Amino acid sequence: MKLIIGLGNPGVRYQRTRHNIGRALIEFMAAQAKAVFKREKKIASLRAETSWGAETVCLIYPEVFMNLSGDAVRKIKAQYPADPASDFLIVVDDAALPFGMLRLRGQGSSGGHNGLKSVAQALGSEKYARLRMGIGKPGTQMPADSEDVSEALHDYVLDLFSAAEEAVMPEFLKRAGDVCRLWAEGPMERAMNAVNQRVPKS
Repeated sequence: MKLIIGLGNPGVRYQRTRHNIGRALIEFMAAQAKAVFKREKKIASLRAETSWGAETVCLIYPEVFMNLSGDAVRKIKAQYPADPASDFLIVVDDAALPFGMLRLRGQGSSGGHNGLKSVAQALGSEKYARLRMGIGKPGTQMPADSEDVSEALHDYVLDLFSAAEEAVMPEFLKRAGDVCRLWAEGPMERAMNAVNQRVPKS
């Protein structure tokens, strides 16, 4: 069994924001598979199930705020007979990557991402796969003060995608979904080699 967990914030207010692109991917893949979500209170998440070949795949998005993602992931780990190091793929947004770029890693630091930081704290380990989906940075010049930079990025990730970004979103989500399938089928190195060298078309 493989579990793909898209992080984000709950509620309609955040549904189409940049910070929720992980959840958007989960919803996209479920729609492609015609899989129906069920609310699972035990894991504080919505879950849909599908099959990729012989592999059972759970598509999950927690109904907790981003910086509390680890609470849901801890419950998911307790509920399913799966090893986070080999069977969990956490999907998040990444403002350090240009919009449309994907980066897959089998382990590593949070890189300052609050969702990944919470997951690592909950699992007691950074050994879990993560797919970062590039959302880019604000187009305007960033302020010099570090606190102002943090506030500007906070506002940016909680804002809606631009019309131009939304226009190419289906293609972006499809590519990300293909990466998830490569990861599930394994091996990890093959999936990483396929995605990490790929540069999105301008």
